[in-house]
Amino acid sequence: MTIRLITIPISHYCEKARWGLERAGIPYQEEPHLQLFHYLPAWRYGRGYTLPLLIHSGGILTDSSDILLWVDARYGGQPRLYPDRLRHQVLALSRQFDEQLGPASRMLMYRHMLPYREVAAHYGGYGIPAWQRWAFRKRPYAAVKRIISSRVGLTRAATTRARQRVGQVFDTVAARISDGRPYLLGDAFTAADLTFASMCAPLLLPANYGVPLPHDHELSAAYGADINVFRNHPAGALALRLYREQRYAIVSTSRRARAATAAAPP
Repeated sequence: MTIRLITIPISHYCEKARWGLERAGIPYQEEPHLQLFHYLPAWRYGRGYTLPLLIHSGGILTDSSDILLWVDARYGGQPRLYPDRLRHQVLALSRQFDEQLGPASRMLMYRHMLPYREVAAHYGGYGIPAWQRWAFRKRPYAAVKRIISSRVGLTRAATTRARQRVGQVFDTVAARISDGRPYLLGDAFTAADLTFASMCAPLLLPANYGVPLPHDHELSAAYGADINVFRNHPAGALALRLYREQRYAIVSTSRRARAATAAAPP
């Protein structure tokens, strides 16, 4: 059967799964959904509320880390994302980035992008079904902002805490790589590096992301200033290098087929 990856296309957790699949050369069909509309497939297939979700011949995976572990076991080649000698460290670091950096970076992206309907809709809705575009146009954007803000707890205080958390994680990563190592755990690129770079994406807007991200000139001055700070931090520089060197520029057939549709904002 065709492997199906159900996503919110701009989501950095979905990017993590997408990157793992493409790195391993595993063919898949991506099925993207706009934020809020994603609850339908998330509940239908995974009895949950979050994406990504991977459907394969052996079952359904409902977590980006489980998807990476499945990819690593299926791929079976070298280099592995979870080398035996580093497995526990890779798992621990990946969990830290998923639980601390991921929510914080998402919070900052929402803070900066959500006020701008056209930018948020265009980049958040890459490749989504036509009916979701139609439904989005019919819904008042003020209501959409209120719902999303409530779901993620978007407040000024939460944004301040998120920025502080990012700074803490970035400083910890900078200290780890201060000895000149190319990757977080030494000379090997692992799932910890992939997870870190993916969770950084909302802060850096890297080239070679799995779907298009906003260009600098489309950003508010405040978002642009934040991004410059993060890009110039040693940890941010590491994440950008990982995207340049390790994020293979593979565009799936399904994503190419959606490109024309995705070009127009909802």
